Amino acid sequence: MGAFAGIGTKFQRLDSEAIPTYQDIAGIYEMGGPSPTGNMIDGTTFDSTDGWKEFVRGLKDGGSASFSLLYNQTAAIAMLADFNDPVPHSYKILFPGALGSVLFDGFVSELPITIPIDDKVTISVTIKVTGGIDIPA
Repeated sequence: MGAFAGIGTKFQRLDSEAIPTYQDIAGIYEMGGPSPTGNMIDGTTFDSTDGWKEFVRGLKDGGSASFSLLYNQTAAIAMLADFNDPVPHSYKILFPGALGSVLFDGFVSELPITIPIDDKVTISVTIKVTGGIDIPA
C-alpha cells in the first residue's frame, strides 16, 4: 500500500457500552496520535563490555491523541462529559476506505476553546491514552 491523504479519516468515540456503536465527531480539521513511547532502563554495570551502554525495556506509555474541530455544541457537550468522567472512554481513528483503524481507551485531559476575533471558533481536544493501542488486522 502506498501513501494516502488523510481526507475522509474519522475520529470516533464509543457511544454506548451495551451496544458498541462508534459515533463520528464532526467538524475535525486536524488530528494526531496516539504517540506511544517505551521507557528504557539503563542496565549498564561495571561489568558491561565494549564501552556500550546496556538497556532493558521498561513500561510502555500509550501517549496522547489530539484533534481540533470547529466549535459545535454537540461535540463540546460530549467531550466535556468525557473530561468530567473518572472512567476512561473508547475512541477510534478510522482511516478512509478499507485502510484500517486505531483503537484505544483514554481520558480527555485538555479541552481548550479558542475564540479569536476574526477567525473560526475551535475546540482542541487532548486524550491521554490509558492501556494499550490496537490496530486490528
